[in-house]
Amino acid sequence: MAAAFVAFTAGSGRISGLDSIAWISLPATLVAVALVLWIARALNGAVATMLQVLGRASMTIYVLHTICGSATRIALLKLGVSSVPVLHLVAGTVVGLLGPLFIHHLLERTNLLPWVGLAMFKRSPRRHPPVASLSAGV
Repeated sequence: MAAAFVAFTAGSGRISGLDSIAWISLPATLVAVALVLWIARALNGAVATMLQVLGRASMTIYVLHTICGSATRIALLKLGVSSVPVLHLVAGTVVGLLGPLFIHHLLERTNLLPWVGLAMFKRSPRRHPPVASLSAGV
């Protein structure tokens, strides 16, 4: 379907200003996606486990990393550390990642993640009514 849309749109002349690089970008994008999927399947052990933890906490990290990183910068400025930009960068990055991970862990242990909007509520399994058998009356 997508290929038909691209072929129709390109053939109709509705795309203007398309250069040769633009035509290379679609196959390059598909190769990059395939490479990421291949690497994800090939990973195992501690690296895969850590990436799974980061993946599960990605929404919490996304929402809270700016707050934690900014709080780190403010704390360093209040402590009088303003002339070491590398320290600000490293500390802000570490706290901006580990802070949300810690908060995610606490919220997960207390089952509050869905209540603060950082996870979906778990659904109970659906119970279907029994299906009448056609051979029951025979």
